[in-house]
Amino acid sequence: MTENANIPTNQPVLPTDEGSSKQFDARFIVLKLGFAAFFVVIAGRLTHVQVLESGKYKEKARRQYEQTVVLPAVRGNFYDRNENVLVSNSRLVSLAADPKVVDENANEIAEKFSAVFGKPRSFYLSKLNSTMSSGSPKRFVWLERRAQPELVKQLEPSKLPGIVQVIEPKRLYHYDHVAGTLVGFTDVDNKGISGLEFQYDEYLKGKNGSVVMQRDGLGRARPSIDYPRVEPHDGLNIVLTIDLGYQSIVEEELKKGVARYKAVFKIATASAAYENKLVTPEKRFNAEHGVFKVALPAGKFRLIKDTHEYDWLTFQEAIELSSNIVMAKASLSIGPERLYRQARNYGFGILTGVDLPGEVRGRLKKPHEWSGTTLQTLAYGYEVAATPLQIAAAYAAVANNGVLMRPFVVSRVYDSAGETLVEQRPQAIRKVVSRETAELLSAAFEGVVERGTANDARIAGVRVAGKTGTSRKVINGRYGQGAYTASFVGYFPVEDPQVVCLVMMDNPRAVSYYGGLTSGPVFRAISERIINTSDRLTRGPQQVQQERPKNGVSVPDLRTLQVSIAEKILEGQGLKSEHIGNGEIVVRQVPEPGKHVEVGGAVKLIVQTRIPEGNYGVVSVPDLRGMSLRRAINRLVVDDFDVKVRGSGVVVEQSPSPGQRVNTGVTIQLICEPRTIVSAALY
Repeated sequence: MTENANIPTNQPVLPTDEGSSKQFDARFIVLKLGFAAFFVVIAGRLTHVQVLESGKYKEKARRQYEQTVVLPAVRGNFYDRNENVLVSNSRLVSLAADPKVVDENANEIAEKFSAVFGKPRSFYLSKLNSTMSSGSPKRFVWLERRAQPELVKQLEPSKLPGIVQVIEPKRLYHYDHVAGTLVGFTDVDNKGISGLEFQYDEYLKGKNGSVVMQRDGLGRARPSIDYPRVEPHDGLNIVLTIDLGYQSIVEEELKKGVARYKAVFKIATASAAYENKLVTPEKRFNAEHGVFKVALPAGKFRLIKDTHEYDWLTFQEAIELSSNIVMAKASLSIGPERLYRQARNYGFGILTGVDLPGEVRGRLKKPHEWSGTTLQTLAYGYEVAATPLQIAAAYAAVANNGVLMRPFVVSRVYDSAGETLVEQRPQAIRKVVSRETAELLSAAFEGVVERGTANDARIAGVRVAGKTGTSRKVINGRYGQGAYTASFVGYFPVEDPQVVCLVMMDNPRAVSYYGGLTSGPVFRAISERIINTSDRLTRGPQQVQQERPKNGVSVPDLRTLQVSIAEKILEGQGLKSEHIGNGEIVVRQVPEPGKHVEVGGAVKLIVQTRIPEGNYGVVSVPDLRGMSLRRAINRLVVDDFDVKVRGSGVVVEQSPSPGQRVNTGVTIQLICEPRTIVSAALY
């Protein structure tokens, strides 16, 4: 037997070296292929990110450390005709934050803002923690808009990470409500939303600039050297045709008289009669003792009445005494076509073309729309609606020897370098009546003041021409009972007219509802103050001149005006001013109006004492209900409130409520509704 016979036959057979090597190679190849695929995916993703979508990710990265800050343009100023500034801008500091940079400092920053500005800490935290729709933190939020510089100084924002200071202009109305309806106002972003501020917003707003700020690792913002700074272009300045002194006087007197504007219409009837040589001033008419019975079809009739009973009147006397009956009789000679054409030539029923938003045409029916009674009723001012501007322009045409002019309020527009870009000059529209007719009308209108229905509009030493009007108001399409408008429109001096003034009182109750007794005195008060404040308007020889020195100046009437306006008027007359008391309103003056002093002399202004203010930072919410929106906003600006407006016109509701004690800077919400406009017949 051999040795191999002892070896067990059931032992397992081990793999050979060649098989083991093949299995290892296969696994290694799989691993290499896996790594290769992984690197291919990574390379593809990198290619997608760095090549195909590189712009997207660069923009994301840029937003994390760059921010474009707007450099606001300064809004243009408004000036009156004498270059007195009416509206300008003050510069205040607004504070914003980058919540991502603020990060863990949010609590500390909110605490400091709350301590300085008086608002709850939670108010600022909610802003600092605000996020975008994606859930990531916002990169820019406003914390305080247009803050007072002394409060910003207390805050020391330069030491707070992520806080940005932005210098913003704030609209400054130098004379509060003066010409407020005309000028309009802006919103919190200095955008015009009413009046001329809205109409000429493109001229006024300018063009904002910008600067790109880059943040370093510590969150400090520095201007980027990679992007050029874009400087803002300031808005254009606008010079108006209004006179600050005259406007202030008119508004003060209208407050006393509770007056509004409207007009009279017999100017068209008288003009048509004179222009077509149908009557002379001396032609006599039967005034029917105050009641004229006019026959209508089907046996009916209507009554035309005068306020007073007259038997016979000349045509000029009929104008002076405002006789409806005589005007109705004269209209039968004039006829529909000539009366309509004359009224149309004056501009009734047509836009005047004034450079203001929202002008309306009024209403003047064409002859084919007339009823059987329209001719006579139109002759004394019913069945027609005219705007105040149309009436003022019509009487100005008579004062201008029969030439109708286009009214305008913007004189010129110029830039910060003083270069005039837009300029408007007086523009004649058409010849309405001949010079001869204009002189006849002026003589009759002067008689209205001297001998007729407007004795209370007379001014000693000044020749005044004008016309009264009293009419029932139209309410819901019908003439209301016991509701009247009283008006007076006039111009002076008759020999060289310089001023046209129109006054209307809505439903006057104190003395009478007649225009001569209500609007006439308001016209006189306005005119006398204008005469006393203007060196262009001097009284005639009837006025006694014994006190006037050779080089003396008549002291203007400055009472009830703001001190700043009074100073401007005195400066224009070559006089100085001295203040007595603390306040903004002139309540008395020495010397009195009309006295004469040497050029360079001083006028003492006794001003109204200012009402003491409460603790700084906490104020009472004023009662704004019933105020115009412009006046309400100006009132809130005084106490540094922000404003949120819903609607337009007159304030009907507000929140917080009047009298509530709040911190300065809170937002007051105003709910407004349009004024109720009631049309009135004109005669």
